Amino acid sequence: MPTLRNAPLFLLLAALLGAGSACRREGKPVAVVEGNPLSPAMWQAFLASHPGLDTSRALEEVVRREVAWTHALRGGGVLGPEWDEFQRLSRREVLARACLEAQPGPAPLGEEAVQARLRDRAEERRVRHILSATKAESEVLLQKLGKGVSFEACAAESKDAGSAARKGELGWIRRDQMVPAFAQAVFGAAPGKVVGPFQSEFGWHLAEVLEVRHFAGQDLARVEAALRRELEEQWMEERRKAVLPELRKSYPLEANRAVLALDKTTIPEDGDEGRIAGKVAGSSISLLELKKFLGDYLKTAGQTHSLGPETKLRFMEILADDIRLAAKAESDGTAGKPEVLAKVWDAQRQGALQAFSKLWVARYAPTEAELQQHHREFPDAFRGPGELRLNFLVLDRALMAEAAIAEARAGRPWAALVARYANRASTGNWDPGWVPSAALGKVLGPQAVRLLEERPLGQVLGPLQGPDGQMLFKVLERKAGPPLPLDACRDRVAEDFRRRHGMERLLAFLDGEGRKGLSIQTFPDRLQARP
Repeated sequence: MPTLRNAPLFLLLAALLGAGSACRREGKPVAVVEGNPLSPAMWQAFLASHPGLDTSRALEEVVRREVAWTHALRGGGVLGPEWDEFQRLSRREVLARACLEAQPGPAPLGEEAVQARLRDRAEERRVRHILSATKAESEVLLQKLGKGVSFEACAAESKDAGSAARKGELGWIRRDQMVPAFAQAVFGAAPGKVVGPFQSEFGWHLAEVLEVRHFAGQDLARVEAALRRELEEQWMEERRKAVLPELRKSYPLEANRAVLALDKTTIPEDGDEGRIAGKVAGSSISLLELKKFLGDYLKTAGQTHSLGPETKLRFMEILADDIRLAAKAESDGTAGKPEVLAKVWDAQRQGALQAFSKLWVARYAPTEAELQQHHREFPDAFRGPGELRLNFLVLDRALMAEAAIAEARAGRPWAALVARYANRASTGNWDPGWVPSAALGKVLGPQAVRLLEERPLGQVLGPLQGPDGQMLFKVLERKAGPPLPLDACRDRVAEDFRRRHGMERLLAFLDGEGRKGLSIQTFPDRLQARP
């Protein structure tokens, strides 16, 4: 979990109370929970982070969050290194964004332009097409269609291999997703009529609109909210490009190339939190923080990578940009503005709610009646060890994992992967037939076996640590074990119950039992409209 690293509790509370004091000066609170007032600035920050909620529902949610905050403080849900890390990173993110918003730069898109884009997004069309290299080829296909040859048959000749495999189907598309020439032709066509040939930068097209749908009501509100978030991010990115060149000069990154060179993976290891990969603007970047950033950025956390020090340095520059922006926000006074403090508060409370939720759900003990009902409701979820038919290999070298996984996903036969990447002596029989899950558990451990039992068939899994090195697997078939009586799987039933029903039980607690003894005041007449 992602701001005051290793800060003692009294400093943490002082920081939060200081933010609350600054916000209190901005007007009468709209709610007070256990002496913590929700100022107008805080209220607006909450509304901004929860689009789609009406004001009465938003008031209920914010009170629920304050109740969770109170219990988290009392029960230790917002203490410890994990929470400190969240505090540090969430505050940095808020300050970086506030810094960008405070800088002169390109103006955001006007409301008229926003509404024009929304009109484009509010309509979607299900379309199929046939792509040809020349106009003549397209006209021949059009003649075939006119003689009664099916669109599906003609689509087999399409130069667009992806849609050809789906009988020409592109699925549901929006105007702003397509190149202008295609969008103009397709979104001006009547459903059920083939249009074309018309030319785009990809070639010549025949197209048919199968269905048209328009968003309305809540669906339209969600589309509009998503569009506004996207446009806001685009605007912020333009500002980043304008501001960062000078900030990189003012706050240069000091990289520890020795640390970058020694490490070969993005997998967190013991001691990474103490290895300093770089420093910028008075802040240190640990190797652990860099690895987490790489995992999030590359969307491949937990897999091995052969990233050289120069590549890691480039990624660390991106990570350092938010530190630079936050440092500027501190230096120019932006960090102390009430609206910014309110946004810090909002991020902290949201994080506290997540931390408390995780802790509360993990501790929730289902009643005997709940366990029995859950066991009856999901009998297939509680079976004894089954069997797996799989292929596997032990990598000759761990750094081969990326290449082996890429080839496996591209459809390369497993025997060829074994020949190229496996340590043959350790791998042995790579196609062992049916293997009991219990036997695999003794070799790989229960967590790895659970992955093998739950991931889709045919998917490459790994690298996983085995007794002889890093291993890759592909599960081909599964046989379930026999159903277990409740007494034989009570812990599993409780864990599955918490996974499926834990949040609803938590919400019931926060709205009921969890409020007993707490001082809660709300002032609906003070609610302000959305910003």
